[in-house]
Amino acid sequence: MDVGTESVCEILISNQSDIAGTVAVDTNDLLVKAVADNSVITHSTNGTDSLLTRVYRDDVKDITDCTEDAIQTDDPQQTTSRVQLSADEWCIFEFTIYPAKHFSPAAGPLFTGTNVTDEHFLNQRREVINRVLRHNLRNDLEVVDGYTTIAREECGDAAQPAINQIESISNKLLSLGEKMRDIDSHLHSSNYRLRRVNLGDVVGRVVETYHEEHPTVTFRLNVAEAVVAGNSLVSNAVEELVENAIDHADRPEEETVITITFTEIEDNDEIKLVITDNGRGIPRGEAEAISEGTESELNHSSGVGLWLVKWISDSIHATFDIGRRTETSGTEAVLGFKNAAQLDESDELFSGLNQKKIIRTELPDTGSSDIATSTRG
Repeated sequence: MDVGTESVCEILISNQSDIAGTVAVDTNDLLVKAVADNSVITHSTNGTDSLLTRVYRDDVKDITDCTEDAIQTDDPQQTTSRVQLSADEWCIFEFTIYPAKHFSPAAGPLFTGTNVTDEHFLNQRREVINRVLRHNLRNDLEVVDGYTTIAREECGDAAQPAINQIESISNKLLSLGEKMRDIDSHLHSSNYRLRRVNLGDVVGRVVETYHEEHPTVTFRLNVAEAVVAGNSLVSNAVEELVENAIDHADRPEEETVITITFTEIEDNDEIKLVITDNGRGIPRGEAEAISEGTESELNHSSGVGLWLVKWISDSIHATFDIGRRTETSGTEAVLGFKNAAQLDESDELFSGLNQKKIIRTELPDTGSSDIATSTRG
């Protein structure tokens, strides 16, 4: 490797890129030559690490096409790809491919990579927020306007149901607005670093609160005092799932049953919290929107609650899966937490998790370019 290329790679690292290296023109492979001190990517000293072998299979063509375009046009080209860190850890990188001699006469084709995992999830939240503000609020305000007209025309006892409906919708909009304002502040506050959380205590308090508000709903609880890696947002996630089960039940509250159990998975040191209900079951399109990590005209969530659970699970390195129950009616939601029973908060695991910018997932075995539900943020 000539000195020009090596020097340029070091300069690129100093300019905020996470990794830099050379492009093998014959194979379009990316060879890592330098990494930033805080990079999630590691490399060997001989500078021959192939990054393309770590790229998710559906994204490899995007990188090779980007490389060919940079060489043919003699201009830098960019693309975004998922990169594997270990057997079940992934992150999202933005790559820039530079043609030969772009930085110096001695430099061959180069690339830089920047970890944009945080930006990915931020953009995802904005997409959902924009959809909720455009679609849900607009539709609800049309309903409010219609009932207001009825109330004005009747102005008597007959108008009372319409007025009650107006009040109900107004309260709903107020609650939604408050929730939307709180999302980003919760997820980005410095007070939400990971620590030991007693899952049994958290679930117990949530169930107690909702039982007081909905005394005729049956709660079946079997959660031991398991200790998991998390923070106060664990309670928010459980609250959202319980509230979702109650709000979307297709039966009277006295017939609604919510069951909360936990399972300890020793193989990967994980604790799964399972929340099931006997409602009508989450619509397939809504489950797919959450599972694929993206929204479309056909597949989108009816609200923001489940997205909030997904974002919380991402931020605390937990997993989240949701879908219809297979053997009976209803919905099953599963939160998977890192077992922290044998750890203290000075343990290196906590500091490592607090610094990582990764997604942990079994990527879908389909042609989809989306990120699956089960993530660790």
